Amino acid sequence: MGNADLKLLYDIMVSYYGCGFKEKTKLRSVSDKKAMFAYIGRKLGASYRLIAEEIGYMNHSSAVHGEGLMEDLIAMDPSFNRQLNEIMDEYEFRKFAGILV
Repeated sequence: MGNADLKLLYDIMVSYYGCGFKEKTKLRSVSDKKAMFAYIGRKLGASYRLIAEEIGYMNHSSAVHGEGLMEDLIAMDPSFNRQLNEIMDEYEFRKFAGILV
């Protein structure tokens, strides 16, 4: 898995967005968060399988699709890039400071 802490990443994203996103739904607001989670998880070195298990995807192929979707969204909408950077900064800060939850 590399050194990715997916539970920490999920907690940071819940705090950032103000809501959880593990439920099974096709709502865009939830699917974008899941895609962001998959994208960041892969950047941190987590496997698709572990990402899928943590976020409630049906299988690893959903994590693959989510990662690709986020790459497209980042290219089209600068707000996704800002969100990505803010979440990654918080993740790196908590890992460095030893704040795990």
